[in-house]
Amino acid sequence: MNSTVINSKKTFTIHADNKSVINYEYSAIIHNKYASRAKQVMIPYDDFTEVEDAEVLILSLDGSKIDKINLKDFQDYAMGSGSLASDARVKYYEPSLSSYPYIIKISYEVTKTGSLHFPVWQPVFEENMEVKRASFTVVDKSNYDFHYKAFKLNEPEITIEGNTKTYAWEVKDLDAIEFEYFNNYLADYAPLLQTAPNFFQMDGFKGSMHSWKDFGKWISILNAERQSLEGVDLSDLDQRVLKASSQMEKIAIVYDYLQNNNRYVSIQLGIGGWQPFEASFVHEKKYGDCKALSNYTQVLLDRYGISSYYTLIKAGAHPTSINEDFPNAHFNHAIVSVPMESDTIFLECTSQTNPFGYIGKFTSDRNALMITPEGGKLIHTTKYEPEDNLQITKVEVDLSNAITSVDFSRSYTGIEIDNYGFHNLYVKDSKSIEDWMRRNHEWGGAKLENIELKEVQEGKVPKAGYSLIISSDNEYVKMGDRKFLNPSRYLDNFLPHINDLERNTPIKVRYGFSQNDTIVYKLGEYHQLESKFDELEFRNKYGSYTRKLTKNAEEVIYTRQFIFNDGEYPKEEYKEFLEFINKVRRADNEKFVLLSKT
Repeated sequence: MNSTVINSKKTFTIHADNKSVINYEYSAIIHNKYASRAKQVMIPYDDFTEVEDAEVLILSLDGSKIDKINLKDFQDYAMGSGSLASDARVKYYEPSLSSYPYIIKISYEVTKTGSLHFPVWQPVFEENMEVKRASFTVVDKSNYDFHYKAFKLNEPEITIEGNTKTYAWEVKDLDAIEFEYFNNYLADYAPLLQTAPNFFQMDGFKGSMHSWKDFGKWISILNAERQSLEGVDLSDLDQRVLKASSQMEKIAIVYDYLQNNNRYVSIQLGIGGWQPFEASFVHEKKYGDCKALSNYTQVLLDRYGISSYYTLIKAGAHPTSINEDFPNAHFNHAIVSVPMESDTIFLECTSQTNPFGYIGKFTSDRNALMITPEGGKLIHTTKYEPEDNLQITKVEVDLSNAITSVDFSRSYTGIEIDNYGFHNLYVKDSKSIEDWMRRNHEWGGAKLENIELKEVQEGKVPKAGYSLIISSDNEYVKMGDRKFLNPSRYLDNFLPHINDLERNTPIKVRYGFSQNDTIVYKLGEYHQLESKFDELEFRNKYGSYTRKLTKNAEEVIYTRQFIFNDGEYPKEEYKEFLEFINKVRRADNEKFVLLSKT
């Protein structure tokens, strides 16, 4: 147990469509250093949100005061990629105590003058956190029209007094949810309440959230004013596009132009940060945030007769779901969708390194809101299958000398190019590339030479890779005439070592992948295989694994294929799922022995 929430109370009071107030009170016991969010105070604000007051008390368990922090003592940061609104900031405080346990008490008041964003309530917002009592109340003083969606919560208690209608939710004695490998985002299985207005206004711009279509119309109106390229010189791009022989080639040329001439910068603008900068501004300044760069890209494509659409999305490795029946403004990113005859191309406009058409783990396989002239339309982004996410490793190990020479190459396709941030190496210097090689492989102090990054093959399922020569004096352990070799030093098995025998939550493998490995050991002298190294093959719904070792007069060849399927499985299958993972780990860690014959 990392933290215990004694009591948390959030009250959202709606006075009118241009005024609402959030009051928050929270007290918790912080048991150890692993409590992270439980001890953090983060109060988001922007041009339409004012933090009126905030206070933090740090107490010992007997109630004596250790420290008191007022609003002026908080740090102030830009929200960064956590918010689509680029003028969003956060007041932040976190105690620096190293002695545990202690009690933290938080209180603050926030006033909002726009009505686009209604609160989300998540009483359990961190793993290994138990909750004694938590409540959320909506006090509607203006007969405001809003909707809500509750998960693992009872219906609210509703009371009416005069012109005030109150909705109250409460939870008590919630057990902690422990961290478990291969799980969903916490919000997918802990109690959660989302609220959203049916009608809203921001800086005088009125909109409706009755449907995704309606909300998309509002975004479309905001963007329409920002799509002028008047006075912009695009003659160079015009000439390049003129030579293109297909629509796909035109799109690729525009994307290449975007990447080579612009960079991502978080910038500010009105309407709560939701309205992008003018396309002409981005062209002149050569920078923009996700909204500005996506809008600019859409305008460029339109110039060449290519229909494309600004698209809102919830980015991140563990996004919460976008529900078809619950329109809201809980997005944090924008991309561009380009519908083709048989497929849709998605463009990540903030990246200078993404291959054309590739979106990766950051935005793939989830619902997004495509903004059309007719309004918003929910679509689903690219899903990368295990066969798309392929890693191929080829290794030749020369054992004929005291210093082993290893010719190593590895290629990636699909989201495998994201492994350990590999695709970012293409804009790094040689030292950074070598540091990456050492950091992400078990090569110790081996000498690395001739490091080469392979040219990226563009596409929705891109391909990239690298090769190098490794010189090592610890390739094997020698005992008398025996050499003990471990192929796993050249594999990339990142499956975790799991000790837990019980499971409390469903199993989620978000991205599947495939691995094909071939390691050729050149002997240089006659050896025989002494140890038993069985050929293995097993498969089930979670994936498949094959491994084989063959020998001829001059070499030993190790081959391996591992496929790990994506999927969701009930917790009742945990024992079977865990056995599959452990079986793969055991097979990968198995060594073989060569006996010299003289």
